[in-house]
Amino acid sequence: MNALKNWKILLSLTAIFTAGMVTGGSLCLVWVKKTVRERTSVDFYTEAAMNDLVKELQLTKEQALQIQPVVADTGTQMKSLYRDTLSSVWNILESSSKEIESHLDDQQKERFRSFLAKRRARFEKRMKVGNAG
Repeated sequence: MNALKNWKILLSLTAIFTAGMVTGGSLCLVWVKKTVRERTSVDFYTEAAMNDLVKELQLTKEQALQIQPVVADTGTQMKSLYRDTLSSVWNILESSSKEIESHLDDQQKERFRSFLAKRRARFEKRMKVGNAG
């Protein structure tokens, strides 16, 4: 009977540990996604780059005001390049998807189209979030 009680306690502790691990992992994933989105925005890049330049080069306020538009423009150009790169990647994936579909039977084609629709929705969501910053 004593061994049965220990087994139940061990199982309970394992369940609690697993629940904590899943919850912690989920919260960590949400935090990481939010942080990455924030830190890849043009505003974050501009502010961080300007802070580094002011600190390292000991820029005067006048110099900082002159340099800030250059740094901001650099961030905007990088964002545009990122967006263009994602579009190119999407075009490559679309092309390969057509070729893959040609090798599938009718049932697989339906499942593949569903898979692609989900992937497109995730992609468009990322593009929308990326355009906000």
